[in-house]
Amino acid sequence: MGETVISRREFNTLTGLGLGGLVTGAATDLIAAERPIGKLAKGKPVLDHIVWAVPDLEQGRAYFEDLTGVASVSGGKAPGRDKSHNALAALGNGAYFEIFSPVIGMKGDNWHHLVQDGKPKLVSYCLRVEDEFDALQRNAVNAGFKHDTPYAMGRVRPDGNQLNWKLLNISGSGVDNSLPFFIDWLGSKPHPSEDSPAGVTLTRFEVGHPNAAEVTRVFKALDIDLPVVSAKTLSFAAHLETPKGTVVLTS
Repeated sequence: MGETVISRREFNTLTGLGLGGLVTGAATDLIAAERPIGKLAKGKPVLDHIVWAVPDLEQGRAYFEDLTGVASVSGGKAPGRDKSHNALAALGNGAYFEIFSPVIGMKGDNWHHLVQDGKPKLVSYCLRVEDEFDALQRNAVNAGFKHDTPYAMGRVRPDGNQLNWKLLNISGSGVDNSLPFFIDWLGSKPHPSEDSPAGVTLTRFEVGHPNAAEVTRVFKALDIDLPVVSAKTLSFAAHLETPKGTVVLTS
């Protein structure tokens, strides 16, 4: 099968949701770059998950299933919420795909504005470490960057089990909008990649930026091993192999 390229008209016809087109294949202006996702080494960040924000969670889940042939599963409830704000699918190699509803899951305006046009899109990505950010914080300071204080979060899975983790953000790089956020799962099991529905495989995840050389320099300073490509504007692209063929999701 070839890559799936869906126009806005075709998307609206398929879903009837009026969300607009978001999937591109050959039409993307990113230059594909092959690089293995890698396995977790103590202290070294590796890809944990990518975040696909959607205007409506259930409609987004239905569209993801229509595109890939794989149904996502509810991520469970965060403290203080009466319904789930996300849904998950495994991507292989220890990573997973998060379908995220900013309307349900965020109090601020962080990703809300990115889906105000009604179109789902990749909005961020997360890298995982297992040393409570010790190496990452050291690398950031040595490079002249700043990091916030790790903050604890958690949620209750649909089976009633509790997952706990800490998050960290880095700033002051000059290309902060291209950076991931970082997570340490604090030994919580199972990791979402282990028991979320399988069938979709991430073959490439790439960051596009007008100053790709600078992003590459920052990534190297933080020990991040992900492909960076030249693009007209900041962009993310996830290349997925699915039961329905190749799908490329972009920001």
